[in-house]
Amino acid sequence: MTELTFLGTGGGRFTTISQLRQTGGLYVRDRGLRCNIDPGPGALVHMHRYGLDPTKTDSILVSHSHPDHCTDAVVLLEGITRGGLDRKGTLVAAKSVLRGEKLPDGRTLGPVVGSFHQKMVADLHEVGPGDKVRLNGMYDVEATKQDHSDPATVGFRMRLTHGQLSYIIDTQYFDGLADWHQGSRVVVCQMTRGGSARVPWHMCTDDVERLAEQIQPRLLLLTHFGYKTLKEGDPGTWAQRITDRTGVPTVAARDGLRVTAGSSFEMELLGGPPAAAHDKS
Repeated sequence: MTELTFLGTGGGRFTTISQLRQTGGLYVRDRGLRCNIDPGPGALVHMHRYGLDPTKTDSILVSHSHPDHCTDAVVLLEGITRGGLDRKGTLVAAKSVLRGEKLPDGRTLGPVVGSFHQKMVADLHEVGPGDKVRLNGMYDVEATKQDHSDPATVGFRMRLTHGQLSYIIDTQYFDGLADWHQGSRVVVCQMTRGGSARVPWHMCTDDVERLAEQIQPRLLLLTHFGYKTLKEGDPGTWAQRITDRTGVPTVAARDGLRVTAGSSFEMELLGGPPAAAHDKS
Protein backbone atom coordinates (compact mmCIF):
# COMPACT_ATOMS: atom_id res chain seq x y z
CA MET A 1 0.00 0.00 0.00
CA THR A 2 0.96 3.62 -0.57
CA GLU A 3 0.03 5.95 2.27
CA LEU A 4 -0.05 9.75 2.21
CA THR A 5 -0.42 11.70 5.47
CA PHE A 6 -0.98 15.45 5.40
CA LEU A 7 1.02 16.97 8.24
CA GLY A 8 -0.38 20.32 7.18
CA THR A 9 -2.58 21.81 4.47
CA GLY A 10 -1.85 25.50 4.98
CA GLY A 11 0.64 27.63 3.10
CA GLY A 12 1.90 31.15 2.69
CA ARG A 13 3.18 33.64 5.23
CA PHE A 14 -0.04 34.46 7.05
CA THR A 15 -1.40 30.93 7.31
CA THR A 16 2.00 29.91 8.65
CA ILE A 17 2.14 32.72 11.20
CA SER A 18 -1.44 32.19 12.38
CA GLN A 19 -1.46 28.38 12.04
CA LEU A 20 -5.03 28.66 10.79
CA ARG A 21 -4.04 25.38 9.14
CA GLN A 22 -0.97 23.30 9.99
CA THR A 23 2.07 23.73 7.76
CA GLY A 24 4.00 20.47 8.13
CA GLY A 25 3.95 19.23 4.54
CA LEU A 26 3.34 15.67 3.34
CA TYR A 27 4.55 12.29 4.59
CA VAL A 28 4.74 9.41 2.10
CA ARG A 29 4.97 5.80 3.23
CA ASP A 30 5.31 2.82 0.89
CA ARG A 31 6.65 -0.73 1.26
CA GLY A 32 10.27 0.36 1.47
CA LEU A 33 9.98 4.11 1.82
CA ARG A 34 9.27 6.65 4.55
CA CYS A 35 9.63 10.15 3.17
CA ASN A 36 8.96 13.73 4.27
CA ILE A 37 8.18 16.19 1.48
CA ASP A 38 8.56 19.89 2.32
CA PRO A 39 8.58 19.62 6.13
CA GLY A 40 7.53 23.13 7.13
CA PRO A 41 6.74 24.50 10.60
CA GLY A 42 5.10 21.82 12.75
CA ALA A 43 6.19 18.76 10.76
CA LEU A 44 8.03 17.20 13.70
CA VAL A 45 5.22 17.87 16.19
CA HIS A 46 2.50 16.51 13.93
CA MET A 47 4.50 13.41 13.01
CA HIS A 48 4.42 12.49 16.70
CA ARG A 49 0.75 13.41 16.88
CA TYR A 50 -0.10 11.01 14.04
CA GLY A 51 2.12 8.15 15.17
CA LEU A 52 4.94 8.67 12.67
CA ASP A 53 8.44 8.10 14.03
CA PRO A 54 11.03 10.67 12.79
CA THR A 55 13.84 8.20 13.48
CA LYS A 56 12.26 5.71 11.04
CA THR A 57 12.15 8.24 8.20
CA ASP A 58 14.71 7.53 5.48
CA SER A 59 14.28 10.40 2.96
CA ILE A 60 13.53 14.12 2.93
CA LEU A 61 12.59 16.07 -0.22
CA VAL A 62 12.67 19.89 -0.11
CA SER A 63 11.35 21.83 -3.08
CA HIS A 64 12.61 25.31 -2.24
CA SER A 65 13.82 27.55 0.54
CA HIS A 66 10.66 29.39 1.67
CA PRO A 67 9.99 28.81 5.39
CA ASP A 68 6.60 27.12 5.00
CA HIS A 69 8.36 24.36 3.05
CA CYS A 70 11.60 23.76 4.90
CA THR A 71 11.92 24.94 8.50
CA ASP A 72 11.71 21.46 10.07
CA ALA A 73 14.07 19.80 7.58
CA VAL A 74 17.11 20.19 9.81
CA VAL A 75 15.56 18.67 12.92
CA LEU A 76 14.17 15.78 10.86
CA LEU A 77 17.66 15.16 9.48
CA GLU A 78 18.76 14.86 13.08
CA GLY A 79 15.93 12.37 13.61
CA ILE A 80 17.01 10.21 10.66
CA THR A 81 20.65 10.16 11.79
CA ARG A 82 20.03 10.03 15.57
CA GLY A 83 21.53 13.47 15.99
CA GLY A 84 24.35 12.70 13.59
CA LEU A 85 25.45 9.48 15.28
CA ASP A 86 24.38 7.33 12.29
CA ARG A 87 25.29 8.56 8.82
CA LYS A 88 22.27 7.40 6.85
CA GLY A 89 19.25 8.61 4.93
CA THR A 90 18.78 10.72 1.81
CA LEU A 91 18.23 14.44 1.32
CA VAL A 92 16.97 15.61 -2.08
CA ALA A 93 16.72 19.39 -2.37
CA ALA A 94 16.75 22.38 -4.68
CA LYS A 95 19.86 24.49 -5.10
CA SER A 96 18.47 27.33 -2.96
CA VAL A 97 18.06 24.94 -0.03
CA LEU A 98 21.64 23.68 -0.15
CA ARG A 99 23.72 26.53 -1.63
CA GLY A 100 21.46 29.54 -1.91
CA GLU A 101 19.98 31.21 -4.98
CA LYS A 102 20.56 34.77 -6.19
CA LEU A 103 17.34 36.67 -6.88
CA PRO A 104 16.82 39.26 -9.64
CA ASP A 105 17.06 42.11 -7.10
CA GLY A 106 20.53 40.98 -6.02
CA ARG A 107 19.56 39.41 -2.72
CA THR A 108 20.34 35.76 -1.98
CA LEU A 109 17.71 33.29 -0.81
CA GLY A 110 19.05 30.46 1.36
CA PRO A 111 20.78 28.19 2.00
CA VAL A 112 18.52 26.80 4.72
CA VAL A 113 20.29 23.47 5.36
CA GLY A 114 23.90 24.17 6.23
CA SER A 115 26.94 22.03 5.48
CA PHE A 116 26.95 20.59 9.02
CA HIS A 117 23.57 18.91 8.48
CA GLN A 118 24.20 18.12 4.82
CA LYS A 119 27.15 15.98 5.90
CA MET A 120 24.97 13.98 8.32
CA VAL A 121 23.14 12.08 5.56
CA ALA A 122 24.53 9.20 3.54
CA ASP A 123 23.11 10.47 0.22
CA LEU A 124 22.79 14.11 -0.75
CA HIS A 125 21.30 15.21 -4.07
CA GLU A 126 20.93 18.76 -5.37
CA VAL A 127 18.29 18.67 -8.10
CA GLY A 128 16.89 20.83 -10.86
CA PRO A 129 14.14 20.12 -13.41
CA GLY A 130 14.64 16.76 -15.09
CA ASP A 131 17.12 15.38 -12.55
CA LYS A 132 16.33 11.87 -11.31
CA VAL A 133 17.18 10.15 -8.05
CA ARG A 134 16.54 6.60 -6.87
CA LEU A 135 15.49 6.28 -3.22
CA ASN A 136 16.37 3.10 -1.32
CA GLY A 137 17.32 1.40 -4.55
CA MET A 138 13.73 1.05 -5.73
CA TYR A 139 11.79 4.34 -5.91
CA ASP A 140 12.44 6.73 -8.78
CA VAL A 141 11.97 10.45 -8.12
CA GLU A 142 12.16 13.10 -10.80
CA ALA A 143 12.43 16.82 -10.07
CA THR A 144 9.94 18.76 -12.18
CA LYS A 145 9.84 22.31 -13.48
CA GLN A 146 8.05 25.02 -11.48
CA ASP A 147 7.79 28.79 -11.97
CA HIS A 148 8.07 30.42 -8.57
CA SER A 149 9.67 33.43 -6.90
CA ASP A 150 12.49 31.14 -5.75
CA PRO A 151 13.93 30.40 -9.22
CA ALA A 152 15.41 27.09 -8.02
CA THR A 153 12.01 25.63 -7.01
CA VAL A 154 11.24 22.10 -8.18
CA GLY A 155 8.23 19.81 -7.93
CA PHE A 156 8.44 16.03 -7.62
CA ARG A 157 7.17 13.00 -9.48
CA MET A 158 7.54 9.66 -7.71
CA ARG A 159 7.01 6.11 -8.98
CA LEU A 160 5.45 4.18 -6.11
CA THR A 161 4.00 0.71 -5.66
CA HIS A 162 0.48 1.68 -6.71
CA GLY A 163 1.22 4.17 -9.44
CA GLN A 164 2.84 7.50 -10.01
CA LEU A 165 2.49 10.35 -7.51
CA SER A 166 2.97 13.98 -8.55
CA TYR A 167 3.53 16.74 -6.03
CA ILE A 168 3.06 20.14 -7.70
CA ILE A 169 4.61 22.77 -5.44
CA ASP A 170 4.15 26.55 -5.40
CA THR A 171 4.16 27.76 -9.00
CA GLN A 172 2.29 29.97 -11.37
CA TYR A 173 0.58 28.13 -14.20
CA PHE A 174 2.56 27.89 -17.43
CA ASP A 175 2.15 26.05 -20.70
CA GLY A 176 3.85 22.70 -20.34
CA LEU A 177 3.39 22.33 -16.58
CA ALA A 178 1.02 19.39 -17.07
CA ASP A 179 3.52 17.66 -19.38
CA TRP A 180 5.81 17.03 -16.41
CA HIS A 181 3.05 15.08 -14.66
CA GLN A 182 1.39 13.02 -17.37
CA GLY A 183 0.54 9.49 -16.28
CA SER A 184 0.25 10.29 -12.59
CA ARG A 185 -2.42 8.31 -10.80
CA VAL A 186 -2.48 10.71 -7.83
CA VAL A 187 -1.68 14.42 -7.99
CA VAL A 188 -1.17 16.54 -4.89
CA CYS A 189 -1.45 20.16 -5.99
CA GLN A 190 -0.88 23.36 -4.06
CA MET A 191 -3.76 25.81 -4.55
CA THR A 192 -3.25 29.03 -2.61
CA ARG A 193 -6.38 30.90 -3.72
CA GLY A 194 -9.90 29.95 -4.72
CA GLY A 195 -11.73 30.82 -7.94
CA SER A 196 -9.92 33.28 -10.21
CA ALA A 197 -8.23 35.20 -7.39
CA ARG A 198 -4.65 34.20 -8.17
CA VAL A 199 -1.66 35.88 -6.55
CA PRO A 200 1.80 36.11 -8.15
CA TRP A 201 3.80 32.87 -8.30
CA HIS A 202 0.90 30.69 -7.04
CA MET A 203 -2.13 28.93 -8.50
CA CYS A 204 -5.84 29.47 -8.02
CA THR A 205 -8.76 27.13 -8.74
CA ASP A 206 -8.94 28.15 -12.41
CA ASP A 207 -5.31 27.09 -12.90
CA VAL A 208 -5.70 23.79 -11.07
CA GLU A 209 -8.82 23.06 -13.09
CA ARG A 210 -6.80 23.33 -16.30
CA LEU A 211 -4.19 20.97 -14.90
CA ALA A 212 -6.86 18.45 -13.89
CA GLU A 213 -8.25 18.45 -17.43
CA GLN A 214 -4.79 18.00 -18.94
CA ILE A 215 -3.38 15.36 -16.55
CA GLN A 216 -6.60 13.44 -15.76
CA PRO A 217 -5.35 11.75 -12.57
CA ARG A 218 -7.48 9.20 -10.75
CA LEU A 219 -7.39 11.43 -7.67
CA LEU A 220 -6.49 15.09 -7.20
CA LEU A 221 -5.70 16.32 -3.69
CA LEU A 222 -5.61 20.07 -2.99
CA THR A 223 -3.42 21.57 -0.27
CA HIS A 224 -1.40 24.70 0.70
CA PHE A 225 -4.41 26.95 1.25
CA GLY A 226 -3.73 30.62 1.81
CA TYR A 227 -5.06 32.66 4.72
CA LYS A 228 -7.66 34.54 2.67
CA THR A 229 -9.00 31.35 1.09
CA LEU A 230 -9.43 29.72 4.48
CA LYS A 231 -11.12 32.80 5.94
CA GLU A 232 -13.57 32.97 3.05
CA GLY A 233 -14.91 29.45 3.53
CA ASP A 234 -14.35 25.74 3.02
CA PRO A 235 -11.84 24.93 0.22
CA GLY A 236 -13.96 21.82 -0.37
CA THR A 237 -16.30 24.08 -2.37
CA TRP A 238 -13.55 24.61 -4.93
CA ALA A 239 -12.66 20.91 -4.94
CA GLN A 240 -16.27 20.10 -5.79
CA ARG A 241 -16.21 22.62 -8.64
CA ILE A 242 -13.12 20.96 -10.12
CA THR A 243 -14.77 17.54 -9.81
CA ASP A 244 -17.97 18.74 -11.48
CA ARG A 245 -16.25 20.53 -14.36
CA THR A 246 -13.47 18.03 -15.16
CA GLY A 247 -14.76 14.67 -13.94
CA VAL A 248 -11.55 14.23 -11.93
CA PRO A 249 -12.33 13.21 -8.32
CA THR A 250 -10.92 16.10 -6.29
CA VAL A 251 -10.56 16.43 -2.52
CA ALA A 252 -9.52 19.47 -0.49
CA ALA A 253 -7.18 17.84 2.01
CA ARG A 254 -7.45 18.57 5.70
CA ASP A 255 -4.81 18.47 8.41
CA GLY A 256 -4.35 14.85 9.42
CA LEU A 257 -5.92 13.39 6.28
CA ARG A 258 -4.46 9.98 5.48
CA VAL A 259 -5.00 8.60 1.98
CA THR A 260 -4.24 4.92 1.37
CA ALA A 261 -3.84 3.97 -2.28
CA GLY A 262 -4.19 0.36 -3.35
CA SER A 263 -6.55 -0.95 -5.98
CA SER A 264 -8.86 1.81 -4.70
CA PHE A 265 -8.49 4.84 -2.43
CA GLU A 266 -9.37 4.93 1.25
CA MET A 267 -9.34 8.03 3.41
CA GLU A 268 -9.40 8.68 7.12
CA LEU A 269 -9.02 11.83 9.16
CA LEU A 270 -6.60 11.13 11.98
CA GLY A 271 -8.03 12.35 15.24
CA GLY A 272 -11.37 13.15 13.63
CA PRO A 273 -14.38 11.63 11.84
CA PRO A 274 -13.81 9.46 8.74
CA ALA A 275 -13.39 11.34 5.48
CA ALA A 276 -15.35 10.44 2.35
CA ALA A 277 -13.68 7.71 0.28
CA HIS A 278 -13.21 7.85 -3.49
CA ASP A 279 -13.07 4.38 -5.00
CA LYS A 280 -12.36 5.26 -8.62
CA SER A 281 -9.08 3.43 -9.30
